[in-house]
Amino acid sequence: MPSDGVDPVPLYDAMMTADPADVVVVQLMSWDSPATTDELRFAYTWFASRVRAMGADLVVVTPPPVRSDLVDPGLDRQIAVVRDLVASDPQHVSLVEATMLWGDSLDIDIGDDGAPDRKPDGVHVCPQGAARFADWFAARLSERFDGLQPTTADWSSGPWTTNARYDTPVGACAALAT
Repeated sequence: MPSDGVDPVPLYDAMMTADPADVVVVQLMSWDSPATTDELRFAYTWFASRVRAMGADLVVVTPPPVRSDLVDPGLDRQIAVVRDLVASDPQHVSLVEATMLWGDSLDIDIGDDGAPDRKPDGVHVCPQGAARFADWFAARLSERFDGLQPTTADWSSGPWTTNARYDTPVGACAALAT
């Protein structure tokens, strides 16, 4: 049980039985970085076993790089634990390194097309970045899992990309001056 006293079993079991899946995807984030290696190993192993018990495979993806003053050394510890999980069950647990898309360091406009992929805060993604990631990640998943169809161009350039709710702060994802 986590140190905050919240028992995750009912939460995860309810989600996994309400919507059974063939693949469960988790993105690593800095929130888990304060945990020790042993705590991470226990939690990730427990979660992977829950995913396998429902008959699904687990895919863990690394986050995009952040600005240099926010780099989290605890993320490397998380990745090392996940790599151990992959080594123990490569048939059912995968790690996808998002640096293959985003690069090793923050780049606001990875496509160099004047439309930002990342917000100026150096943490969050813009709609174009989310769409670019979704297309890229779906292609990685389709390489790993037969029958999975990548997203279509219609989705990644759809009307949601200009929805004001994703423009926070206002103008954060406006075209870059060239």
